[in-house]
Amino acid sequence: MVPNESVSKMFRVVAVTAGLLALACHQAWSAAAANKVFTESWQDTIVKAKLSGTTGFVYREVSGGKFSGSGTIVPSSLTSGTLSPRLLMNGTQFDISLGSLGVGPGSVSSSGCFSCPNGFFFSGTIDSSWKIAGNSKKMTATTSLSTQKCNNQGLGCKPFTYETIGLTVTNKPQLTVTISATTGSDFNGDIFANSIYAETLDEAVASAGTQTINASTNGKNVLTLRIDLGTFTFNPENKSNVSVAGTVKSKPGEINHSSTGKLLSTIALTGFLTP
Repeated sequence: MVPNESVSKMFRVVAVTAGLLALACHQAWSAAAANKVFTESWQDTIVKAKLSGTTGFVYREVSGGKFSGSGTIVPSSLTSGTLSPRLLMNGTQFDISLGSLGVGPGSVSSSGCFSCPNGFFFSGTIDSSWKIAGNSKKMTATTSLSTQKCNNQGLGCKPFTYETIGLTVTNKPQLTVTISATTGSDFNGDIFANSIYAETLDEAVASAGTQTINASTNGKNVLTLRIDLGTFTFNPENKSNVSVAGTVKSKPGEINHSSTGKLLSTIALTGFLTP
């Protein structure tokens, strides 16, 4: 369990594994017991690496994981504004957030946020860094974010894509969002995307063991999902609408059978969109 080192690049994109599945209408949410929004993994590990040019070794705690997903939104009582393919053009503002209530689009910039709580946020403008294609019936816009990634000796550094975003708008009308991300940081401190909620739970671990997060009780509506694309908004009232379920398994960290005095966690989470 380490401090939140991924803040400087965390607010580039939201990502959801398996999910954003039933954003179409309030009726769809009501009909299903649970609508999966995301799945997320996170793990703390002790990594041993040989120091470059020496015979010595160094140990460091490394924390990170992944999340990804896709889903579709159509205009409903849970949206406002107009949705059309023409929104996917240079100059359109795109914000998406999945984090604590009251923190969302407009609170961060595309250059990152250095004082925001854990959660995932992107706020930026569709521009020349996006690949845009399509016509009046269907438009797509995709982009990716990269940083350097090196081996454990800090050598052999190469560009590493840690986030991808894809948007599709049709004239039905409907908006499809597909996103994926690698979270946390590596042995050298290279920073990737921030986690949605796993890092928050990791920082709160107080003792070894297994903690179960129940979506209907202690994980009930702890996050807020909001999407803004130009004049179109999903969840304009910023209602807390995502509950979380999963497990947090923690154990004492050790190096050569000696305690590090810290706990190492393995976290698996699923988020559910609720009416």
